[in-house]
Amino acid sequence: MTIPDPRKSRAVLIGIDDYAHADLPAMPAAAAGARHLAGLLRDPSVWGLAEEHVTVIGSTAPVEQVLGAVRDAALGAEDTLVVYFAGHGLRDRSERLYLALTAADADYPQIGTLPYLQLRDVIRQSGYRAKHRVTVLDCCYSGIAGGMSSDAAPTRTELARALEEPEDSSGEGDDQEGTEDRYGDCVLTSAPPTRRSFVLQGARFPEFTGELIDILETGIPGADVTVSLETTWRRVHNRMRRRGSPEPQQFAQNAVTHHLHLRNRAVPFGPEPADEPETSSQQAPGPDSWDSGGTDLTVTWQATVDAQRPPSPDPTTTRTPKQPGHERRSSRLCVPGAPATLFDSRDAPLHSVAFNPSGTLLASASEDGTVRLWELATQKCVRSLSHQVVNPWAKPLAEVLAFNPRFSAALSVAFSPDGTDLAVGNGDGTISLWDVADGSETVLPYLDGTQWNGSVASVCFSPTDAMLAGTYDAPAIRLWDVATRTSMATLATGDAHWVAQVAFSPCGQVLASASGNGNPNNTVNDGLLQLWDTSSGAEIATLTETNSPAGQPLAFSSDGKTLASLRSDGRITLWDIAARKTSATITGPSAGVTCVAFGHNGVLAGGFLDGTVTLWNTVSSRSIAVLTTGTNSAVSSLAFSPDGAFLASATRKLTVWPLATDRARVLGPDHRDTLNARAVGAINLGKAGEHAEAARLLAEVAADRARVLGPDHPDTLNARGDHASNVGGTGEHAEAARLHAELAADRARVLGPDHYSTLLTRHHHAWEVGEAGEHAESARLYAELASDSARVLGPDHRDTLNARAVGAINLGKAGEHAEAARLLAEVAADRARVLGPDHPDTLNARGDHASNVGGTGEHAEAARLHAELAADRARVLGPDHYSTLLTRHHHAWEVGEAGEHAESARLYAELASDSARVLGPDHRDTLNARAVGAINLGKAGEHAEAARLLAEVAADRARVLGRDHLDTLNARSFSDRWSE
Repeated sequence: MTIPDPRKSRAVLIGIDDYAHADLPAMPAAAAGARHLAGLLRDPSVWGLAEEHVTVIGSTAPVEQVLGAVRDAALGAEDTLVVYFAGHGLRDRSERLYLALTAADADYPQIGTLPYLQLRDVIRQSGYRAKHRVTVLDCCYSGIAGGMSSDAAPTRTELARALEEPEDSSGEGDDQEGTEDRYGDCVLTSAPPTRRSFVLQGARFPEFTGELIDILETGIPGADVTVSLETTWRRVHNRMRRRGSPEPQQFAQNAVTHHLHLRNRAVPFGPEPADEPETSSQQAPGPDSWDSGGTDLTVTWQATVDAQRPPSPDPTTTRTPKQPGHERRSSRLCVPGAPATLFDSRDAPLHSVAFNPSGTLLASASEDGTVRLWELATQKCVRSLSHQVVNPWAKPLAEVLAFNPRFSAALSVAFSPDGTDLAVGNGDGTISLWDVADGSETVLPYLDGTQWNGSVASVCFSPTDAMLAGTYDAPAIRLWDVATRTSMATLATGDAHWVAQVAFSPCGQVLASASGNGNPNNTVNDGLLQLWDTSSGAEIATLTETNSPAGQPLAFSSDGKTLASLRSDGRITLWDIAARKTSATITGPSAGVTCVAFGHNGVLAGGFLDGTVTLWNTVSSRSIAVLTTGTNSAVSSLAFSPDGAFLASATRKLTVWPLATDRARVLGPDHRDTLNARAVGAINLGKAGEHAEAARLLAEVAADRARVLGPDHPDTLNARGDHASNVGGTGEHAEAARLHAELAADRARVLGPDHYSTLLTRHHHAWEVGEAGEHAESARLYAELASDSARVLGPDHRDTLNARAVGAINLGKAGEHAEAARLLAEVAADRARVLGPDHPDTLNARGDHASNVGGTGEHAEAARLHAELAADRARVLGPDHYSTLLTRHHHAWEVGEAGEHAESARLYAELASDSARVLGPDHRDTLNARAVGAINLGKAGEHAEAARLLAEVAADRARVLGRDHLDTLNARSFSDRWSE
């Protein structure tokens, strides 16, 4: 998604810190927030507005100067206009909002203030050429602006006519049928109409502004290279709501918050392409990334520590090289494109979506009982189906609906294998079979009166024959012969809980069922995950006890080898069907997984309570993308099209993402879109861990781009950078360093030595030099980069601080621990001043400082520093967070190095217990904690107990890692030593 053109965009930021009236206290945080936001908007890693296109106004400006600055900026904005105000907000008896300037009178809001209506009118009238007009208000009662903004929000054509300006003659304006008007206003406010806004005690910025700054400054890990204003606002809203603060409000026209994107600092960007920017995999690999809460299928300590920490102090542990043998993925990769919203149900949320076998139709089921058929090519509804509710109760339907609002809902949809029938599970307990061609309905008969107890939670067709499976609010599954509309069999689960969903394997021979319905009063084990033989109706196996949520907790992979099951606590388990055992567990990037679906090539989609969708590559155990549905409502259902080209999601909106297209055939092999698709696909292949194949593909893309676009085109340079990064990912760090050095020289020649992309490439070069073992040289390169970054970006820019930190870490790896400790202490202090003492970057620098203090031999001091850091990380991140556990490992290690072996053994025993609970007893770091604790016990003189414990560790390592693994051999060696 492109960001607004910085050359055609303007921003005015107003921060009022001084007030004359006694009842309006000074607000230095307001002016500080305006200045800081201005710096971020000018920063090319966020937006890149020119200095002259950002106006900052303080307390000395009268209302005429403020409005004049807004007018001038609005007249110059052809893309996006941003107007920000922070200060006191006042309201009158008519509930009108006034923005308080320095001379404001708290008792008479009309005096010394800027009336919001006046500001709004100037923005609208002067900014008629701007595509996006965003007003951000951080003041008390700011939510009043929503009601004052909602009247007569004109379209571009209407406003042009009203002002007698030239109309849009491009043929792409408001009147073109089927074209979305992407012109629009947006007002973001810090509080509802009746609530005050606050500056938290000791904070540098107002609360709302501070959250905005934090997200713009640090980015959103795991998100795309750009982040929409909608996603940013939703993060701010959720954070403040969880704290019990006034909830920010959003008032937007034409989904402007979805169209407006800024760069995501968690994914550093490359050179700006001429038209459509390409997602780049070149993320700065410094010491900051390890604390970002990655989205691997399982938490992996060792890979994270190896990436930016000194080697593990565990003498029984050696690094294991990456093993070959990952399944080769198809070149038709899962690359999400821009989503399309087919339907916004608003008051009637959607419960289920399904594609027909040809992928041409999409069915959606709504709370109001309506089932709609959508033609994917035109994105239009071609048929609406409404079931006549069957009411068996001796009560009026209105009373039944009052007791059970879902009694009239359509809850589940599924197409037959030939696409002629659509099955619908209804809230009244019936199953409807709709003829897709003529819209006629057949209701399957009831055979058991107990089925009237509730709804049909799930329906699905066997992919190989005309068998339909349905689940009722009962511990049983009914199998139907679709041809005869008669019941074939009833499968009794033997469990007391209702069946939430059924799913056929692709071969049709196995039916999976999950029971529990996710009742919050039940435990996570209140239900069963079962496999059934569809030919005999016999149970094949009960995989586990699990409480599954209602909706869509089951999904088979396209090859039928893997089953994904969702538990009521949001944990996704992948099952090896042949072995009948767990193969992986997914916890997701955020809480509240609600549904799952499998696509092609091992791609798994998970929907979340916050309206987001995450895609994982289950082959490589990596996340691929995080998608935003544009609503805060839970994702109730997901469906991949049969060819894997589209993903549909159901919230209160029906959203469809394109995932793959045959661009070379349609557009030609040298079309820029084709080359971009190849590049992004290869980048995602690298993110999935297949660096060698990604490097090969990116080398081809770079060569083709050089031939088609030229060797100095930004796209060509981007591909070279991504190629070099993936070469480094294969372990060929010296070669990667050489490639990055050549690219840095070319970027300096083409873009200039001070361009952000040149500096970023120098970072990658210095990093790979360090990874190649040349730590002293890496430290020297980083020192030069930090100096240039401070001059170009500023000494407090995050990239400057990062270069200083990584350089110091490499200095420590070169053996210069005392100097590294001194430099890292300075970085930690500067990060605490700029980012805050609890920011992950600050905590990281403190950890690196403590480790280098230990490297000087000052183990007691290092232990003290790690203990303090562990306490702070437990307070900020939680006691079970990976970084907290890791810091406890370093603390226990330094205690042992200081000679306190018995105390170290005690600390490691506690850590091993917590690690087993959080990560699992067979996790490598749980085994490491047990091993190092036992070694310290032996050093304390408890040789027999140490030998016994190490023998147990050796046995467990042999079982988990293999008998000949070096960790196993080392543990056995230490055990034998103390057994003698």
